[in-house]
Amino acid sequence: MTSLNSKTVKVFGLLLLFVTAISSCKNSDVINPVTPASTLTGTIDGKALNIDQAAISSTFFSTAGDNANALQTTAITDGSASSLTFYIPDISIADNTITPKLGTSSNPGNPNLKVEATGATTTTTQIYVSYKTGGNTYYAISGTVTVTTDNTKVTVKWNLTFTDGTGRTFTSTGSYIIYNYKAVTKPKTEITDPTPVAARPTIDNITSTSGAAGDSVIIAGTNFSTTLADNVVKFNGVSAVVKSATATKLVVTVPSTGTTGAVSVKVKNSETTTGPIFTYVSPPVISGVTPLSGKAGVVMTIIGSNFSTVLTDDVVTINGTTATVLTSSVDRMTVTVPQGVTTGQVVVKVRGKAATVTPGIITLFTVIL
Repeated sequence: MTSLNSKTVKVFGLLLLFVTAISSCKNSDVINPVTPASTLTGTIDGKALNIDQAAISSTFFSTAGDNANALQTTAITDGSASSLTFYIPDISIADNTITPKLGTSSNPGNPNLKVEATGATTTTTQIYVSYKTGGNTYYAISGTVTVTTDNTKVTVKWNLTFTDGTGRTFTSTGSYIIYNYKAVTKPKTEITDPTPVAARPTIDNITSTSGAAGDSVIIAGTNFSTTLADNVVKFNGVSAVVKSATATKLVVTVPSTGTTGAVSVKVKNSETTTGPIFTYVSPPVISGVTPLSGKAGVVMTIIGSNFSTVLTDDVVTINGTTATVLTSSVDRMTVTVPQGVTTGQVVVKVRGKAATVTPGIITLFTVIL
């Protein structure tokens, strides 16, 4: 009898341990549930996007009695604080077609037709996607945004086209998932339109954001005057010459006495609008070329100053034939002497600006057959 009781106790003890283990696992699962993380992947203007939850923020806009719930999501795309923002006014609509954003250079609107009641709260209702980089803002002008939502997440896929003040277009495709998208919820009265239609001038972006005195810069925006003298453009407080003007684009000459700083625009008696920073760069200079003779395929080193570290900004030709730039720093670049080259001068252009040659320096390259 004593033996039987002993066995019973042992079996009971093992069962108790088993039940306790299962209970512990369940409690652990409840205490430490696995939470999926929001992510964004894709490309924009040839750059890869691979962004984790730490760089993504989202706000859910909802008002009682209004079934159109909005979602605004911003992802920081790189270390220089470039960002991509999606505003979707109704996440229940699966397929959205992008049109130019009202109040921008591609769709300025008419400020004279806008009437607002005193004290009224206005909100943006148009879907838009904006890309901010280098102080400039670009709005998608066409494309599609597809939205899928359930009680746990919102999934967005996009295929978009953007443009800048020169008319250059670039594309972006990708997708993102926002989990727990209602974590930050605000009433729809707190939605802010980033491009309100107003009488004062606006600046979307400038091309380029760096250059030298005498360069031409294009300013894309709204509410400019077609009368040149009405547009007052300044580079860090120094007035620039306006060469041409439409309601959405100004072409100006970088002033010789200006310094690095913000570009501003004032039209007639309007308020002054401040835009992106324009950085003054000194013109490129060649102070040495080696070797000065050789066959096609040889690597040439060009010494100088004010070269660009972006390879595509630096263009080198030998007697008119373009060479391949292999490496580039601010004071040195290497290039491959191209096939079919003939004897002639080495010419360097940086961002379209021809380099000057230090007096006494020889830049004639002789081809050895």
